[in-house]
Amino acid sequence: MITYNWVISSLEVAPKEENNLVDVVKVVHWRYQATDGDYQAETYSSYACGEPSPNDFTAYPDLTEADVIGWLESGLDVQAMQESLATQIESLKNPTIVNKPIP
Repeated sequence: MITYNWVISSLEVAPKEENNLVDVVKVVHWRYQATDGDYQAETYSSYACGEPSPNDFTAYPDLTEADVIGWLESGLDVQAMQESLATQIESLKNPTIVNKPIP
């Protein structure tokens, strides 16, 4: 059974006031990992955040990892990533080409 895990590598933040908001997250750098026993695969990228709404803005000190993961899960095609990672793990388990020593 494959388990999936988000890793937030870093956040790019606009530190100056923007639309009366401070420390607005602009970009999330992330990795999405899949593990099945001894086999691992991962994908990584960055996610550009949209403009925040002052009505539902979370101040940076109050921001949690779960908040950031929520942004990623609502903005990315997680199912497609899981399918791709599952395919990579299957290729690791059952390779179609292997290196052999020279006879």
